[in-house]
Amino acid sequence: MKRKKVNRIILVILLAVFVFFGLAERKPIDGVPVLLYHQLMSNREYETIEKNDAIMSIGEFKKQMEMIAEAGYQTITLDQLQQHLSGEVTAPENSIVITFDDGYMSDYRLAYPMLKEYGFHAESFLVTSFLQEASGDEERLFTANTEEMKDVFTFHSHSHALHTFAYEHGDLSELLTENLTWDTDLSLQTLEIKGIKEKEDLDAFSYPYGKYDDRFQEILTFLDVSLGFTTQKGYVKEGCDPLALPRFGIYPERFGQLYRILH
Repeated sequence: MKRKKVNRIILVILLAVFVFFGLAERKPIDGVPVLLYHQLMSNREYETIEKNDAIMSIGEFKKQMEMIAEAGYQTITLDQLQQHLSGEVTAPENSIVITFDDGYMSDYRLAYPMLKEYGFHAESFLVTSFLQEASGDEERLFTANTEEMKDVFTFHSHSHALHTFAYEHGDLSELLTENLTWDTDLSLQTLEIKGIKEKEDLDAFSYPYGKYDDRFQEILTFLDVSLGFTTQKGYVKEGCDPLALPRFGIYPERFGQLYRILH
């Protein structure tokens, strides 16, 4: 009798799961999900830290890469995404873009070998003032690391110092247009001067903490930046504003989140 009751409970739970996923918003046929990650940590380190949404264990990241691969997705570059946006070339079915913000050392030590194992491409948006040459913050990338990562990663700007300003003050609107322009231009030039990008490469920008307005978009247009990424949820498809593109922030220990995005 008890076994029958347990079986009924399990059946109810399974039906609830199927209904939940069935009612979830479906991925549009022409929609490309852009995933946003930040910092990864070894499983052992992750167990000891104070948890937050910006840090994920490498074990969980590996499971997510497995899910993407098993669902038949293929990563595309931002050049391909731009062509899809413009209608010039339709992205292959089940295309996906993987992005990382800030420029943590874990991009090199943990994400890079994992992505390479799965044959995935990724985009890294760097806070260029954090880039190191010889010594400093052990959590941040060295310029030399970026050269080794170019067979997997393409690099773009996440501002020079605006990211720090936004963290400390929260509101970029109080900054003069000249200051916003100077910082954004400096970050783009830094990537070129350090040999991380070529001048003819597509320029893309990730807004600090996703904060942007019409003025910021005008600055990107003035500086010939083709794509601007926010932290708003949604799929990228033809007709989207290229300077206000959505991304799905991927957070740790929220099981089912990636499944819903992919399906």
